[in-house]
Amino acid sequence: MPFPYRNAPYLFMIDKIGAMDTTVFAFGPVNPTSTEDREPTVDPLNGFPCAGTPLGRGHLIGLFLGGPDIPHNYAPQYEQWQQGGAWKQMETAIEALGKQAKQCGTQLYMAVYITHDHTGNNYAAEQAAFQQGSLKAWTDFRIPSSFKVGTFVGNAPGAAEIVGALNDNATAGQAILALLSKPYVTLQGDFGHSVMPDPDYRFWYKNLIRGWAKEAHEKAKKEFLVLKTLKEAELRKPANPSIEPVKPSTTIPIQKTKGTIMKPSQKKKLMPVQPPRLNGRVITRLAEEHAASLTGFEDNTEYLTDATWKSANVHKIVEYIRDHLASVGNIYEIRPPELNRLNGLLTAPGEVNAAVF
Repeated sequence: MPFPYRNAPYLFMIDKIGAMDTTVFAFGPVNPTSTEDREPTVDPLNGFPCAGTPLGRGHLIGLFLGGPDIPHNYAPQYEQWQQGGAWKQMETAIEALGKQAKQCGTQLYMAVYITHDHTGNNYAAEQAAFQQGSLKAWTDFRIPSSFKVGTFVGNAPGAAEIVGALNDNATAGQAILALLSKPYVTLQGDFGHSVMPDPDYRFWYKNLIRGWAKEAHEKAKKEFLVLKTLKEAELRKPANPSIEPVKPSTTIPIQKTKGTIMKPSQKKKLMPVQPPRLNGRVITRLAEEHAASLTGFEDNTEYLTDATWKSANVHKIVEYIRDHLASVGNIYEIRPPELNRLNGLLTAPGEVNAAVF
């Protein structure tokens, strides 16, 4: 049976979800305020640890809307969706409505309904899969499966009565059930939360590709450096190690004059000529050219940045992705559109679609 928790003037209804106290409803006034983008400070009431997951500490009634910074006002929410996706867009719209209500001399209220239909209870396994690159939605029972948000102004006909009922523990339950059916309530958002939202999927998919690109870059760089080192050692060796270097002659050359017959002992001894030695800079350049011709690797960047994903060593990245996916399959649960693009890329590595990276 849900029970109320009050942090005046806010009401939170708490229920047992999998034996954990969990917020299932939040209600209160919208009072836009500056928070200077303050970071969330605590995990949700149900204890879901958000660190190391794609889910962030999401406020049910945002701090910048006047909501309190207490565990009861938090829920695990997919972070990109919550910070810059549909949830954030809805909060921004409510903020504008709250300011407008103040200008008209009335008060805006908001109500948030939270549903929990997930039944999973394997946090460690889902976290480990995520940290290995999995893009699948989490099923932990503490993660909401949907959110529904409504607003109304306090001077609407009948609004004062519903606010009074919500502020009374004896009538709050019935008022919550009836609230969304009231004609003065505007539904601001009805959000499913059972699959990873598109903003989060795209964010983590790009991270996955970035990781593969970096691994491919490092693998190719190691091959390149090994071949370069071997070639440098080869170029530094004398052309014929059995030939001794030329020593300065101590014999005073005798100038031959016309008609003079030189004795054998007077003839200048001819020494084998040693090929000129290459300087270090030339050796390095030749070794790099040799290694690059064998590996196709361009050692033109210390860090694999956005710019070089699209231009440097792309075929090495393609080769790495092809080999990797062939060995493990789609364990990452990459969605069909992106998987099709990757498959198309792998069948035609010479025509790389830079957008994939």
